[in-house]
Amino acid sequence: MKQQSTRIDQPWLNFKSYTPSLRVRILNLFRFKIDFLDPIKARKTMNRLGRLAKTKLPDNAKIEEIKFENFNATRIVPEDSNKDKVILYLHGGAYIAGGGDYCRFLGTAIAHYFGWQTLAVDYRLAPENPYPAALEDAFAAYKALLEQGIEPSNIVLFGDSAGGGLCFSLCHKLKDSSIPLPQAIVALSPWTDLSLSGESHQTNLKKDPILLFSKGGPGFHYVPNDQIENPYVSPAFGDFSSFPKIFIVVGENEILLSDSLLIGEKAYTQGVNVQVHLWEWMFHDFPVFHRFPESKKAINDILEYMDKLNK
Repeated sequence: MKQQSTRIDQPWLNFKSYTPSLRVRILNLFRFKIDFLDPIKARKTMNRLGRLAKTKLPDNAKIEEIKFENFNATRIVPEDSNKDKVILYLHGGAYIAGGGDYCRFLGTAIAHYFGWQTLAVDYRLAPENPYPAALEDAFAAYKALLEQGIEPSNIVLFGDSAGGGLCFSLCHKLKDSSIPLPQAIVALSPWTDLSLSGESHQTNLKKDPILLFSKGGPGFHYVPNDQIENPYVSPAFGDFSSFPKIFIVVGENEILLSDSLLIGEKAYTQGVNVQVHLWEWMFHDFPVFHRFPESKKAINDILEYMDKLNK
């Protein structure tokens, strides 16, 4: 699969051009590089990153641990949130990391910034639990919300990196199962093509300060080669007709840039209301690192988008 130029004018593409902050210029000089071929190291790194995203909720916010049959989740309810509106958060981490502290801290931050009740799903991880474990857990969490009486039109799927891709895979499965789809998908730097066929995996290999992916391990312990183009694994290969609204935030310097552009173009041509905000200079999953001024601006863009969903 090929991506088109990042700067060609497209109705679904919003290119955010600006002068980068000093913090961003400094970070782009380094190569942090999370290598997901080692699950143990990746999990330790992701938990440390989760602490950088941690925010403090008001004392009267409610946080509840929920046990499902095969996984756990954390429900975060800000004091003034509309109890009928729910964000279902699916965390990043290449399907092998990002659970535990990362999932809880990011879920808390999302609830804090957007003021919605948030269910952060600590889905099972590979290699101990390969595909379809993560998808099954996301599917079970979504159905649980429906069983609680939450209307699909009041649910937003929110995911970063692999979790962003999982949001799209979940919608493919929901559609195939004739289950009503959520109101919208909000995805940060989603990983939607596990075959790594997009050209940004080559063009941005030396630019991306965060990620190090290797073609020596397609799916990084998550899925065998013969399943790599399954839309439940690599949702970019699926049919997006009848999908909910889509809002994607991605950085120009990241190796997963192609994954977002593929979704944007394909979903738009299939009649979906889709917006891709492409940020010049920025790196993978940058809104998570809310201490950067660009990250705060991107969060504000998402907040405006979600406010409009309620109108």
